[in-house]
Amino acid sequence: VLEMPVEAVRHAERCNELTQANRDEMADFDLAYSHEGLARAYALAGRLDEASDQIAKAKEAGESIAGEEDKKIYLGDLHSGPWFGAEVPEREEG
Repeated sequence: VLEMPVEAVRHAERCNELTQANRDEMADFDLAYSHEGLARAYALAGRLDEASDQIAKAKEAGESIAGEEDKKIYLGDLHSGPWFGAEVPEREEG
């Protein structure tokens, strides 16, 4: 989907919709990854304001991940590229 931003957004929005609708059945990192995927899709499509909003939600959801190893993996993924011009806040060490 890297060369198909419209499809990337469509799939990411659907994933986020399903994740939100089934929150009670999801792990904490599922919600974080749904925001991260949507942020990347919006960034790929040049929708940087929407990407920024989702990045903030992805970061907040990531900080709420209970398992330390899961959180470490997720935050590593969040802070790796590509971000297609969107700004991701610096990773906090600790």
